Amino acid sequence: MKARRIEIGLVRSANPARRELRIRPFAGDIPPDVAWLYVAGAAGVEMRYRVDRIEGDRVILSAGVTRDAVAQLRGATVCADVDMTAADDWQSRLAALEGFAVVDEAGIRLGTVAAVYATEANAAIEVAGPDGGSLMLPAIDRVIVSVDMERGRVAVKDIAPYAVESLNPRTGA
Repeated sequence: MKARRIEIGLVRSANPARRELRIRPFAGDIPPDVAWLYVAGAAGVEMRYRVDRIEGDRVILSAGVTRDAVAQLRGATVCADVDMTAADDWQSRLAALEGFAVVDEAGIRLGTVAAVYATEANAAIEVAGPDGGSLMLPAIDRVIVSVDMERGRVAVKDIAPYAVESLNPRTGA
């Protein structure tokens, strides 16, 4: 598993008696394979909490986590080590791709992921081109071939049928 620690959401409420956290995810759903939650504590010390199970937006922590610890998590930003290679749910984790290089299948650089947008149907990525223009691509399997988390690259197929191009702010074309 290739994992990467990402911020997954904000704790909006905590039920210490049940060791339960309600989390508002930053993008998509809470990944189902999360085993540990990480929270930055006082003086930069990272706290780690074992996850028992995830039910929608609720995370139930393991029995070893104290009620006081659960209560203190209200309002905290939580991180998790997430499997970034899972093919079934990579679209919900696209926010981690901002700043990645976008290349075609031949390895030619098309630009950089400038932003990620969630929509009702699927996500979309905005690619900032080297000429100052940008284009939007749907984040679907027919467009995105692979994501290399270690090299910071997103490989795309023939984008012509899917790309929506914006005007170049310098030339107006």
